[in-house]
Amino acid sequence: MQGCWLSGSQFYVALKRAQMGIDNEMVALDSNAMTYLIDGLNCVSGPPLGPESESKRALVQSFLYLPDCSCFHLTPTVEVEYKRIKDRLKRDNHDSWAMVHFLSVHPILDQNQFIIRVHQLQMHHRGHGDCKVLAECEMSGIKALVTRDREFKERLAPQAVGVRVYTPLEYWRSLGIAPGTPPRRIPKHNNPLSRTDWWHA
Repeated sequence: MQGCWLSGSQFYVALKRAQMGIDNEMVALDSNAMTYLIDGLNCVSGPPLGPESESKRALVQSFLYLPDCSCFHLTPTVEVEYKRIKDRLKRDNHDSWAMVHFLSVHPILDQNQFIIRVHQLQMHHRGHGDCKVLAECEMSGIKALVTRDREFKERLAPQAVGVRVYTPLEYWRSLGIAPGTPPRRIPKHNNPLSRTDWWHA
């Protein structure tokens, strides 16, 4: 389903401009937000259901309504984390989405400064991987990071420098999309998602 979009040239222009450093939004996902987004995009018969349905819906809407020349980014630690998914089909699905719809961020890091920053963050949060993700965002110009990890948000958001940490619903609301606004990226007619409207603003 990854190719079944009318995002067409607009979406690929967004990717190319983001690669050239012209993405003014610079929004990253952590690994759980990435999974929730993909789960939501796979809800082709109706809106997401279950305890995280609100987060999945907000991520899908954010993806479809992102400003022109913007896309979601993945840091190196997020890519390592999703590649550890044991279920091969699920891992391959993440790979497919990552190759087509997300942009990898590979910051040029001062390794010593990076280690120091991760250690500083770990004074507030025991999740080593979470601290690495935030440090990577800080050192690569990411302006917003979306996570559904409650402890990440509560413990690391106050420590973030130059990066605002959002929950999926907070990020969707921050876009200020008025009801009835058409999405910037829409599914093609052969995409089952095109036969639903739960993702509209």
